[in-house]
Amino acid sequence: WPASRSATGLAIKRRQSVLLRKQDVTDLVDAGIIDLIGTPSEVWLGIPLYRDGEVFGVLAVQNYERADAFDESSIGLLEFVSGQVSLALQRKLAYNELLEAKNKAEKSDRLKTSFLNNLSHEIRTPMNAIMGYSEILNEPGLDREQTARLTGIISNSSRQLLNIINEILSISSIEAGLMELNEVRTDIRKLCEDIKAQFDNQANQKNLRLRSSMGLSPDVSWVLADHTKLTQVLTNLLDNAIKFTDAGRVEFGCNLHDDFIRFYVADSGIGIEKKHHEAIFERFRQLEIDLSRKKA
Repeated sequence: WPASRSATGLAIKRRQSVLLRKQDVTDLVDAGIIDLIGTPSEVWLGIPLYRDGEVFGVLAVQNYERADAFDESSIGLLEFVSGQVSLALQRKLAYNELLEAKNKAEKSDRLKTSFLNNLSHEIRTPMNAIMGYSEILNEPGLDREQTARLTGIISNSSRQLLNIINEILSISSIEAGLMELNEVRTDIRKLCEDIKAQFDNQANQKNLRLRSSMGLSPDVSWVLADHTKLTQVLTNLLDNAIKFTDAGRVEFGCNLHDDFIRFYVADSGIGIEKKHHEAIFERFRQLEIDLSRKKA
C-alpha cells in the first residue's frame, strides 16, 4: 500500500522518530492524518533512514501485546541501529552505482567493438564488388556493352563506399543523437538492380541463384528516401543471406503493401527459429556459431 498516509509516511514527513500507541493511532485516523492499515498494534515506533540528508525509508518496529514494549528510551537505541542500517544501505547503493558505472563502461567497449565490426561489414560489401568486377574487366573478349555494365557497377560501388566513409566521418553526430535522414529522390527499382549486380558474383561463387522481384510499377518506384541507409540495410541482409545459405536460392525485392513499400529478403538457408526472432533485435545478441552454421 502507499506509504504516504500511513504511520511510516508520517515519520517520513516529520523527518524524525515517531512513537505511537494504539490511542495515538486512533486519534490520527479520526483527524484524517493517516489511514488505518491492517490491525492496529499496541505500540508502533518508526525511525527515519537517511542518505545525504534525505529520508529514503523508515525502520519500524511494533508490538501487538504490550503497550510498554517501546518507550522514549527505545528511540535512542533504535536511532543508533537505524544509523548503522543507513550506512549499510548507503554502501550497498554506492556499490550498485559503481557496478552500474562498470557495466556502462563495458557496454561502451562492446559498442565500440560492435561499431568496428559493423564498419568492417559495411565497407567489405562494396569493396568486394569493386575488386571482383575489376578482375573481370581484365578478362579478354569483353565487348563495349559488357565493359560499360561492369564499370557502372564499379562506379556505383565506389560511390557507396564513399558514402559509407562520409558517414563514418560524421560518427560524432550519431553519438550525439543528431544524425538525420538525407532524403533524396530515389528510384527503388534501380536501387535494387544495382544491389543485385553487386552480389551476383558473390552468389555465383557459392552456386546460389540470386534473383530480385520488383512488385512496383515504374510510376510508384520513385520515392523520397535516404539512398545510402536503405542500401546499407538491404546489402547487410543480402550479405548475411548469402553467407548462411549453402545451396539453393536467395531472393529479395519489394512490393506495395497498404500504401507502404515493403522490402524483403528470403533464402533457402537454415533460417532462424521462431523462439529467437525477438533476440535478433537486441544489441550484442547472436545465435551460437555451431547452430547458425549447421545445415537444416
